[in-house]
Amino acid sequence: MKGTFIVLFALFVMSCEKQELLDGKKTRVLLEAFELDSRETLVTNLSSLRVVVLQDNVVARYFSFPSTNLSGVSVNLPVGRYDLLFIANGPEEKEVSCNVGDPVEKVSLKLLDEGDAHREASDFLTATRRVNVTINSEAAIPVSLARRVGKIRVSLTDLPANIDSLKIELSGAPSGVSADGSAAGNAASIVKRVAYAKGSPSATAEILTFPVAANKAEISVLYSIGHVTYRGFMKLSPAIEANRVVSVAGQYLPTSPRGFEFSVQTWDEANVVDGGSLEMGQLDDVAADNTPPAGVPAGNNLLANGGFETWEVDTLPAGWKYNRDGARGISRAATSRVAEGKYSCRLEPRSYIYQDVAVTERKCYRIRARVNSNTSLYKWRVFCTWRKTASSALPASSSAAIQTLESGVTTGWLDVFGNSDKFRAPVGANILRVEFRAYTSGDVEIPASEGVYIDAVDVRLLQE
Repeated sequence: MKGTFIVLFALFVMSCEKQELLDGKKTRVLLEAFELDSRETLVTNLSSLRVVVLQDNVVARYFSFPSTNLSGVSVNLPVGRYDLLFIANGPEEKEVSCNVGDPVEKVSLKLLDEGDAHREASDFLTATRRVNVTINSEAAIPVSLARRVGKIRVSLTDLPANIDSLKIELSGAPSGVSADGSAAGNAASIVKRVAYAKGSPSATAEILTFPVAANKAEISVLYSIGHVTYRGFMKLSPAIEANRVVSVAGQYLPTSPRGFEFSVQTWDEANVVDGGSLEMGQLDDVAADNTPPAGVPAGNNLLANGGFETWEVDTLPAGWKYNRDGARGISRAATSRVAEGKYSCRLEPRSYIYQDVAVTERKCYRIRARVNSNTSLYKWRVFCTWRKTASSALPASSSAAIQTLESGVTTGWLDVFGNSDKFRAPVGANILRVEFRAYTSGDVEIPASEGVYIDAVDVRLLQE
């Protein structure tokens, strides 16, 4: 009996040791020291820490620690040999792309998307260490972190008192970078509002960015006077390197562009690496005009066949286009479903019609359209967009005012824009696409007496 007990106890111990080899209960790796540029960095200065455990260049485990848990951080690892990748800062989850099973090349740091632009990079610091974990080992690993971002600092002086607001824009920066510092992702624009009080003669702003190759990035100063935003810009001839500062400084001269001196320095600003200039003054490009639209309609309707009186065939009004499924859902309507004239256009689900109109940037236009929907089986939407070309739209935010949400049944003919039917074409707009869409979540049989009807669509230039 005693012998049986000893055998069972031995099997239990062996089972526990085997389990420890699998889950790492006795194999802690302690993180105690962080250094940056030969200077110790306290873990309390970091906003977060991620530890990526790699085996054969594949993510085997992934640990994430918020700033409140960085003092005395430890991870449990089974017996084995690993490469540990440390990523400090970037507290939001989407700022780091990493999943168990990913090859190391897919582990990347990212800019966060904020509509038409991106937020500046976090002050990412990374390091890699190889560790050999043995049973009952408990190793303290000193970690030397390397900075993976560069900094753009812009200092402006002699600013006129009528400037209302200031922004700094860096374009051409990569939207992501791999954990080892190589570029990844598409070119992005980082826009940052400057902390500026109107009337102040000076302002300073900084942008953190992933490294950018020489002659690939452009820095802009966006400043608003009244409702108009102007842009002064320069090409950055040197590369934006990790752990380097590009400093731009100069004066505003209202009568002519002025060279804004800039220098590229080490992070502690001890050494100047390169220099150049930024033009800014009265001759700057207009970046945006948000002056409220005004004026009275002048001239004819810019749309061809806006009343749908002329049809090439019964499924295509003259002057309009439709997608590949449009022919099955577009038809000529008459009788009680007409707002003016003899005919209107009837849309069925999953169809749309559109027409492109030539416009001039910063000019004002009145846009009118009437819709009558007597069906609850599907919805409709007016989806107008300002465009640079027929195949290239301006940012979605520039067209928000001339679009509607998905809508359903109307009470008779609805004047889509009502009294808010005047709009200013944004800078860069050459085309206005006027588009009507009909939606449904599935195949439904539409009675002939029901539909979404469109009529009296009108676009006219306003004489200011």
